[in-house]
Amino acid sequence: MKPSIFLWLCTLKISLLFISLSVKPVSSVIDSYSDHCLTTVPEPVPNSEPLDYEFGPFGPSHSGFYYYGNLRVVSTNITRYTNSFSFYTTDVSQTDKDGVLMIEGNFELQNPFVLHSFLYRVGPSNGSVPTPHTPPVVADFTNPFILKLHGFWSKSSGELCMVGTGSSYFKDGNLLTPAAVLKLHNIKNSSNITTLITGTLKSLSPINDNNYFEPISLMTVPQLNYNFTFASGDSGDEFSSESDLEENLSMYNILRGRSFCSKFSNLAIKDVFNLQYTGCRSNKKCLPVGGVVQNLPGSISFGVINCTDVGKRVRIFLKFDDHTKLSRLDLRFNPNTTLIGEGMWDDKKNQLHVLLCRFLGTANSWSNAHVGDCTTRLSLRYPAILSIKETSTIMGQIWTNKTMHDSGYFEKIVFRSTEFLIEGLYSLKYEYTELDRVRNECPERKLDRNRRQRYPKPYSSEMKFDMSVRSSEGTTARGSADALTVNNQFCKQAGIALMVIRDDDFERPTRWEPQGRANISYKIDIKWHTSQKLANKNYISVVPDEKMEITAEGVYDADTGGLCMIGCRKFALTDRVPGNTSIDCEILLNFQLAPVKGFENGGYIRGRIESTRDKSDDLYFDPLDVSSVAYSREQARHTIWAMDLEIVMVVISQTLICLFLRSQV
Repeated sequence: MKPSIFLWLCTLKISLLFISLSVKPVSSVIDSYSDHCLTTVPEPVPNSEPLDYEFGPFGPSHSGFYYYGNLRVVSTNITRYTNSFSFYTTDVSQTDKDGVLMIEGNFELQNPFVLHSFLYRVGPSNGSVPTPHTPPVVADFTNPFILKLHGFWSKSSGELCMVGTGSSYFKDGNLLTPAAVLKLHNIKNSSNITTLITGTLKSLSPINDNNYFEPISLMTVPQLNYNFTFASGDSGDEFSSESDLEENLSMYNILRGRSFCSKFSNLAIKDVFNLQYTGCRSNKKCLPVGGVVQNLPGSISFGVINCTDVGKRVRIFLKFDDHTKLSRLDLRFNPNTTLIGEGMWDDKKNQLHVLLCRFLGTANSWSNAHVGDCTTRLSLRYPAILSIKETSTIMGQIWTNKTMHDSGYFEKIVFRSTEFLIEGLYSLKYEYTELDRVRNECPERKLDRNRRQRYPKPYSSEMKFDMSVRSSEGTTARGSADALTVNNQFCKQAGIALMVIRDDDFERPTRWEPQGRANISYKIDIKWHTSQKLANKNYISVVPDEKMEITAEGVYDADTGGLCMIGCRKFALTDRVPGNTSIDCEILLNFQLAPVKGFENGGYIRGRIESTRDKSDDLYFDPLDVSSVAYSREQARHTIWAMDLEIVMVVISQTLICLFLRSQV
């Protein structure tokens, strides 16, 4: 066993033992139930053994979020990156009062290093009722906040009241044993999209006691016994748009053999989507969320609450992310930048249609929060045809059904996936649209018959390369060039991936043969070398290096090594561009690939990226010089061959030495 693993296990055992010894038994605070909960749920008498680990919408493990304002209530190690809590049901028993159940469980404020987040939990694939979730795995046990609670839940009123004690590191870092009362409201057996469970966690200690902590307001959504009520077909033309004219992939052609919930979680949930605002004139006309937003969000992300394959329905969180919040450690829930929605897949339009609602009443506390204003709509689709201007494999739009003069109206928002993920997308096609311009900008070079050198094949791994970039002002950058398609085939999809090595690629032809020209498309990312600026000491907000993204298509001549393409630069929200410009396709790219010279040095790949616009144009940029060290497969094979030969020679020499020594005996 590795020392680090052994140390971790020892820490875990000691921590859990210490917690168990420091937590007072529930019986020591049972009398306090009547003092703090009698008016909420009158205390009945349990009359049965524990029946289950579920009650109402709560399963064995239920997660939610808490709000503590500007007051520090627990160790900053807990509140720095997350504001989520978990409730683990340990016992559910009947009582002598009909409709009232006795509940026992553990309440935990999650540590920032919780490895399983509620926002990315996926429900079952075969029904609308989630299966029980196992408690999250915690990687750091040094700062737990755990309460062992006992109380009662009324089915008719939906009220839950519990009291208990626990342990935690509070304020100054000392281990304390606080006592608290937990009250949750609106816990009903049946729920829908507007159902929200709220409540409070309050200390039972005097305000001057070391165990005292400030009240915490809580919020969570039902997970069990949820009723899907939204049907996109009932909305008529509400989800009709210009995207209906586009060809989309059917659900059958997405990750064939998997369920709807598996497909949606594997593709949409794992990606981050960049936002493009259309006609945005001010923050008030740009966002469907309330509250004060300092910076216009640059991206969105999805989180699944639960999902069912019956009817292909899903319930989600939609989170708007500030473009400066790049750290994935920051998992804090903000109702002012999050929407909750319910959607279903439309097999006719091959789109996901979602009805979205806002969290309201969350200004100073979440105790009175509720869900409403369900006027926002979202559609998501998987385009069947990609092009130089559109290489996103998932895209969609967000809009409102309010009129321009209504309060809360905003202009349509378009979102696109940031990753080029084509694995599992069948029937996907690429359409070359700039080849006429390529022919004008990239004349065919005459082949010198006296210098018949071999260059990389279009499908070979040498077509993918890293590069160094330098501007005319001396600014440097690093970048990468990845081929997307060669002729009509995607490089990663057709078994001809650029990293696949075939035997015939290593075979040296007996004589030179012309290879011809091939249509090709590329994705080029360039990141300028600028110093990172840390917004605060917690490293949550980081200003990234300036990035330049270009998609390009053109012609590669395998006989001359010339690669010439027309490029389109995509602008991020943070780029300072005039108007609502989101793309610039006036870019010319020229590269000269190094020849494959047998066992000699492959040399360098050199090239230039330049704008074809006038220098007076706002989108013009100075030419960029590109260089890259070429390293061919044949060189790799030769290096491996040389290493093998060296090993063989060492083995032979050692064998001869052994034989010589034996002959001397």
